This record gives sequence, C-alpha cells and structure tokens, in this order.
Amino acid sequence: MCASTSTPVYRCASPRATCASKARAGDPELQAARRTFAPLQGEIFDHRRYEASKSVIERLLSERGYFDARPAGQEVIVTRAERSAEVDVGWDSGERYVFGEVEVGEHQLRPGLIEKLVPWEPGEPYHQSYLLELQQTLTDLDYFAVIDITPAPRESEGLDVPVQVSLTPAKRSIYSAGLGYGTDSGAGIQLGFERRWVNTRGHKWRNVLDWSQRRQLLTTQYRIPAFDQFAGWYTGAFNLRREITADIDTELIEAVVNRTGQIGLWTVSAGLHAQRERYRFGEQEEREYATLVFPALRAQTSRGDDPLYPTRGWSLVAEIKAGSEAIGSGTDFVQAYLQGRYVMSFGESTRLLLRAELGTTSSDSFETMPPSLRFFAGGDRSVRGYGFKELGPRVDDVVVGGENLSVLSIEVERMFTDTWGAAVFIDAGNAFNSRGDFENRIGVGAGVRWRSPVGPVRVDIAHGLDDPEQSVRLHINIGPYL
Repeated sequence: MCASTSTPVYRCASPRATCASKARAGDPELQAARRTFAPLQGEIFDHRRYEASKSVIERLLSERGYFDARPAGQEVIVTRAERSAEVDVGWDSGERYVFGEVEVGEHQLRPGLIEKLVPWEPGEPYHQSYLLELQQTLTDLDYFAVIDITPAPRESEGLDVPVQVSLTPAKRSIYSAGLGYGTDSGAGIQLGFERRWVNTRGHKWRNVLDWSQRRQLLTTQYRIPAFDQFAGWYTGAFNLRREITADIDTELIEAVVNRTGQIGLWTVSAGLHAQRERYRFGEQEEREYATLVFPALRAQTSRGDDPLYPTRGWSLVAEIKAGSEAIGSGTDFVQAYLQGRYVMSFGESTRLLLRAELGTTSSDSFETMPPSLRFFAGGDRSVRGYGFKELGPRVDDVVVGGENLSVLSIEVERMFTDTWGAAVFIDAGNAFNSRGDFENRIGVGAGVRWRSPVGPVRVDIAHGLDDPEQSVRLHINIGPYL
C-alpha cells in the first residue's frame, strides 16, 4: 500500500540540471511512474514534462482506487545563482479501495446471466481496467443499445466500491441488405436477418444470404450463451455454399456444432463438422462426391495499439482438423494451418506489414479430398497478381489444389495525409504436394490506402512475375489488417 509518493530533488551544477533523489516505497505501478518522473536526474527542468508526469501519477491514483489521495508538499524551487531546480512533490494516497457488490439494473434477460460476466470478485483491489473490460464484453454481446457502468466509492461505508450497471435494450430484430463487389467473388448482394435475443436466456439466431457471381452462401446460425466458464457460446449452424473459380465448381452442404470460449489471451473454438460436397475440376462431365465428418480446433489472438490502424501489433491463427472413417468420414486425414501477421512503424507515417501462411495435410488418399479441404494460393488475401485460387498443383493444366501451403507477404505503407496513403508490396508462395514440387510464384504491385469512416480500404494493382502474358490485376481489401 502506498502511503505517499515523492519525486526526485534536482540540483544543477551547470546549465544542465544534476539531481539527487529520494523516495518512499509503495504501490508497484506508482513506484514505476515515480522512477520515470520527468525531468530525470541530470536533465534540464521542463515545466511541461513536470506537469505531464504529475498527471500520470494522479491518473494512476484514480485508476487504481486511491480515491482519498491528496497532494502533499508539491513545490519547485529554482536557484538562479546555482542554476539549479529543486523539485519536491508528493501525494498522501490513503488506503486503496476494493470492489464491492455489483448491482445490475432491469433488462430483458433473465436475472443472473449478466452477473456471470463480471471479471472481478467482491473484495478485489479496485482497478478501472476491470470496468472497461466489462463494458467491452457487454458491447460485444450486442444485446444493449446503452451500457452505463458507474462505480460509487462515496456512497459506501469503508473501502468497498459498489458498482451500478444500467442497461438499455437494443432493437430486438435486425434486417440488413447491401450491394457489394469483391475482386475474388464479383458483384453481389447480401441479405440478413438476426434476432439479437430469442428468449430471456439470451439465445441468438442469425441468417445470411450472400449471393455473388462466383460465390454463394446461405447460412443459419443459433447460439446459446456459455458464460459460466471460459465465457463464450454453444453454436449450431447449417450452411449451403457454392464456389466457382476458373478451374473448380463446388457445392457444399455442412452442419456444424461448436463451443467457443476465451482462454487467457486466446479465443478458442472446438467443433464437429459434417459435410457433403459435390464438385468437379475443369471440364469434367461427371461430378465427384465427398462425405466428411471431422472435429476441428481453432485458436486465435491479436495484440495491437489500435484496432483499426495499428502502428505496432501482431495476430496469430492456428487451426487443426482431423477426419476418420471410424466416425463416418469418407477419408482419414489430419490437416494443420497457421497464419501470422505483424505490423511495425518507422516514424509517424510509415508502416511495415508482414504476413505468412503455412499449411499441411497428411492423408493416405489425398486424391479423394474435396476442394474445400485442399490448399490453394492467389487472390486478394494471398499472392496478389494472380487470380483467386489460381495457384496450386495442376492436372491436365487444371488447378486441383495441394496438400501443403506456403505464402509470405512484405508490404511498406506510407501515409501522406491523415486519411490517404500508398503502399508497395511483394507476395510470394504457392500450394504444393511435396517439397520437390514447390514452385514459388511472385507477385509485385502498388496500391492506394484510404482510412475511411468505416475502416481501412486497400486498393492494389499487382502483376504476377511468373506469367509474362498475364496483365495486371485489381485487388480490393476492406477491414483491419490484424
């Protein structure tokens, strides 16, 4: 517990300050802020930095529950003759408050459901980050239009801080319609209907029709809250999907049940897939069929200093699938996939963006695997300069997909204004069956970057270097990089 926090004393023996310091032990985070209190020993006294350092400690005192903190002995004495500045500033922090009971106001869901999401226990030391975490969790649920979380330290006896949560229901049903265009999928229309809550137990129901020139999807999804442990959802979904590329026409019927949850920094999903796929390669007259039943495990995490335009951050996605004839699958297989992205900045307006993908499949009868479980490369989010799923092993000059995948992308982006910029990039990689079959394909290009009101928009022109007769291709991506 911090009784007080004091900053160094500064003495100057020359035009630059030289300082001796003394401090008291206390709260670790406050101690860390005290040790970096500016100006540091030996630095020129700068009043703006001094006030900024005071603000940091005052903010920490408030965030960490020292609601009775008061300034104590804050002064700066400047001795011109000695060219010195003596700084003595401190606070009487008082006792640190703890979380009290949480009172959730009336809402449309059954009592006790929201309380399961509170990330603290009564008696834990107060920290404002817990309130922000609860706010974000409730926002992500999409049950409520207005969420008001209010700590009330002055309304309690002792050091308990009661927390009041006021919730205003959102509109129960959502209808959506939109037109769109994707360089991989073509022009299309999307229709949607969602029930934010089906009943007082918080169940959700979502339906989407996404119809474009080369990709059609109809999905219905039902979700049940699983907030007791590893807060997440039980989900059941039924999907109808068709995808047409230059070499493949595939139709898929799929049923999925899974459980998602939060484990530490990871969002984890474990599920069981049952699918029936009808497909053909190239000009085949007869379609082939595949029936697969397989469990799948997926984990993903990301960290960045900004959700839309990070200057530093990374993301990671890992997935594994395994099918067996013992559980009704037409093929025995194990498949793993890994994707990583990294962002770093040089100065205020230049970013380096890295992306890598790796995938591998083990199966004694890969030739019976349907297109949905084969690896391909090429397209907006793969090797730019090539068409969607244009890269991979070929049979009779028809791309049929491979057992393995390796893709790497390097991009440099520079913003010229707050909203407009440009980028240059090089993508490389391919899908392949064995190391000896790997044929690296390289695409290079440049593009425009627009930080639009709805998120990042990336418009690129790219050329595949390994096909001299191929013209440049347009690629459009919308959404955060991580």
